[in-house]
Amino acid sequence: MPHKKFRETGKLELNFHKNLARPDVSKSMNFRGVNLAYNRVTSQAEYEFKDVGAHHYLALHDLVMEDGELNVEEMPTICGKDIRNTLSYMPAGRPFSGWSRTTGRQNSFTILHFDPNLLSQETEQVVLTDDHLPLIYFEDPMVLLVMKKLEAIIASSVNHSSVYVETLALL
Repeated sequence: MPHKKFRETGKLELNFHKNLARPDVSKSMNFRGVNLAYNRVTSQAEYEFKDVGAHHYLALHDLVMEDGELNVEEMPTICGKDIRNTLSYMPAGRPFSGWSRTTGRQNSFTILHFDPNLLSQETEQVVLTDDHLPLIYFEDPMVLLVMKKLEAIIASSVNHSSVYVETLALL
């Protein structure tokens, strides 16, 4: 794949291979210690992505891919095809990269980046990133429900209270 300049959307960086294959919707919202991002692509698209891992990362996937792979430091390459309603978690300090060629359906992903220090302050517990391992394309009904609520917030044009969004992010 040719290397091109990445475009940052929130904290995840995206590089679309064709100028016409850009996200239909690309939104990002910042709150105290939290960044929420949403990207939707309706046309078939091929793109590369990377994240440097400065914050915890939690993603909700609604993607069907013709092909693609994810590379996480110190893990074997992971391939994905139909990853609708799956989640991925990367602790802070775990950079990752990959590429995806999506089908022509409406594909989207919602990303929550959050500062580990905020989590420690709010829960009054020290949260160490060394205690966490990446979880790729996992299913969890409770986390899925919260991420769907966050997705609905950022995908809509309605302004929500920052307290509400931050509370959901802490959940």
